[in-house]
Amino acid sequence: MTALRRGGSIRYACGEGLCDVNLLDRTEVARPYGPRGRRPPSDAAAEAADRYPRRMTARIANVTFFAENPTELARFWSAVMGYPEPSGWDPEDVAELKASGMTDEEIADRAEAWDQNPAHQRFYFSRYRRERRQRNRVHLDITPFDDRRASREELEAERDRLIALGATEEKTLLGYWGPYEEFVIMMRDPEGNEFCLQ
Repeated sequence: MTALRRGGSIRYACGEGLCDVNLLDRTEVARPYGPRGRRPPSDAAAEAADRYPRRMTARIANVTFFAENPTELARFWSAVMGYPEPSGWDPEDVAELKASGMTDEEIADRAEAWDQNPAHQRFYFSRYRRERRQRNRVHLDITPFDDRRASREELEAERDRLIALGATEEKTLLGYWGPYEEFVIMMRDPEGNEFCLQ
């Protein structure tokens, strides 16, 4: 059951009760009564109270790359981000994948770069066997620090580190956005995916 309500909210059935979602600030609140006005069992009400109110917002699950060699590209991005070198999929996961009929080659069609920290971005690589004919419409901007802007010298040192890992430099851009200097080094990963160091 879903219904648009006065005031810009939607009411829908959630568990044994009802939930209202405010479309303006995207908050969700569980109501203590069931769809026919009955109070749900107390454990269901307590569970709903533990879960709500909460903000309903999207999160980026993965940054996904099509790759000719997913494993090698995962190694590159792991080194760029300071993650441990990928060691392949968990043996239990591999056993389940093989039990479902997948081959070693099919399993190797995917790889990830991640340090298992939920606060850090997960990079996912999936084999793509077609020729890429146009530039990326989306690219990553990376920086060596998370607490301050890097100087030109620090960016150049990071550029050199990335080149040693297999990246290539496209060009350096120097411009201004109003009074703010923008110094950006455009680069590509080993398979040609564009990214910027800034």
